Amino acid sequence: MSEVTLRMEPPLAWVLLNRPEKHNALTPSMADGLVEFLGRLSTDSDVRVVMLAGEGRSFCAGADVSRLAQFKPADAVRFHRKLNIVCWAIRSCMKPVVAVLHGYALGGGLEIAEWADIRIAADNAKIGQPEVNIGLNGGAGGTIMLPRLVGRGVASYLAMTGEIVDAQYALSVGLVDLVVDACSLMDKARELGLKLASKPPEALWAIKQALSRFDEMSSWAGLEYEASLFGHLFSEEETRRRFDEFLKR
Repeated sequence: MSEVTLRMEPPLAWVLLNRPEKHNALTPSMADGLVEFLGRLSTDSDVRVVMLAGEGRSFCAGADVSRLAQFKPADAVRFHRKLNIVCWAIRSCMKPVVAVLHGYALGGGLEIAEWADIRIAADNAKIGQPEVNIGLNGGAGGTIMLPRLVGRGVASYLAMTGEIVDAQYALSVGLVDLVVDACSLMDKARELGLKLASKPPEALWAIKQALSRFDEMSSWAGLEYEASLFGHLFSEEETRRRFDEFLKR
């Protein structure tokens, strides 16, 4: 049985972590599977939005500690680099990526979700970066994206204490973007995905690129890049069509 599966539901594609008996704890082969699917979906014209979710009772409980415990330093670096590639595959995907969190969303699992464009969580989700409790720092960009989302102070608190927080706290600090009743999570996630899919894909791509790159640019360079994307969209037929529709109202 594959540890990562793909369910096509055009215009949505669901990439599913599939080790439910282990709360979808991450393995090197799962990282490879995520990269493969994300790369394929990035250029699939039938797909407008990628939904990243977990089978069973949890999104992802983090890396599989039973395997981590056997790693030598070189093994750990190789695994971390695989997770780095997953993070970059999410960021560079030409489609919006929505992370759908329920149950445990911890460690490397949460950190992968932090690279998604939007995070929607069930109200029963347990969220955190507890790696410090086993003597590790965050992997999968956890010390990079966390402070960008919540600020350095909250990031320090979460990463240094290893505190596992509830979804409402995560929402209050900006770690997740929406919290919904656990019973309706998949329906609400699908609604969100379809709402995104109804928007012009070139505009979504431009917004994603600008938001993703702004953290790495000076303010002026960010403004210039945003302007170049803005101008590019005026060459798109879909943009012109929507102008016409708006003016006819």
